[in-house]
Amino acid sequence: MVIQSITHLSPNLALPSPLSVSTKNYPVAVMGNISEREEPTSAKRVAVVGAGVSGLAAAYKLKSHGLSVTLFEADSRAGGKLKTVKKDGFIWDEGANTMTESEAEVSSLIDDLGLREKQQLPISQNKRYIARDGLPVLLPSNPAALLTSNILSAKSKLQIMLEPFLWRKHNATELSDEHVQESVGEFFERHFGKEFVDYVIDPFVAGTCGDPQSLSMHHTFPEVWNIEK
Repeated sequence: MVIQSITHLSPNLALPSPLSVSTKNYPVAVMGNISEREEPTSAKRVAVVGAGVSGLAAAYKLKSHGLSVTLFEADSRAGGKLKTVKKDGFIWDEGANTMTESEAEVSSLIDDLGLREKQQLPISQNKRYIARDGLPVLLPSNPAALLTSNILSAKSKLQIMLEPFLWRKHNATELSDEHVQESVGEFFERHFGKEFVDYVIDPFVAGTCGDPQSLSMHHTFPEVWNIEK
C-alpha cells in the first residue's frame, strides 16, 4: 500500500471541512492551506495515521501545541468515512452527517477552523424516514410515538414495553467492568432485541457517531451504561 504524507500544518490557518477536501495526486491527504514556515529543528515529531475526521482533528490539535506533524493517508482524499456525493442532481452524505456541540472542545474547534458560518443547524420540524420492506416509514419523534408507529413489529413493541420489568442484567457485573467493552448495538439488542437496533438505534447512531456494532457503549452513552453498574 502506497502512503504519502503532508507536513507543516499551520495552527493559525482555517482548514476546510474534511467533506470538501480532495486530492489531485493519489494517494496524498490534503489538510487545507499549508504553511511554508519550516518547523524548528527541536520540535517533537509526531505521525498521525489516517486522515479521517479523528485523524484530522488530532493532527490539528497536535500542531497547535507546536509539534511537527506528519499525517499519513492511503486513500486519494481526506475525510475517511465522511463524504458528500453529488450524482444525477442529488446530493447526499455518506458516513455521519450530524455532530453534537455539547462539549466545549467541539465548539472551540468549529470556531478555530472558521466553520461557524458554514454550520447548518437541524430543522426540528423536518420529518425523517427510514426504509423498511422497501417502503419509507416515518421515524417516531418520541418514545410514545414509537409504540404506535409501524416501524416495529408487535413482537418488538411488546419486548420494549416489558423491558422495564424484565431488565436483563445477566453478566451485568462483567459487562459493567470498564475494561470489558460491550458495543452500543450489543447493549441495546440485549435489552430490546435486534429489530430495535436495526430500525431505531442504527439510524440514530449512524448519523452522528458511526456503526453501533463498533462503538463502545461505555464511552458513547455513559449515563445509560452506568444504569447497569
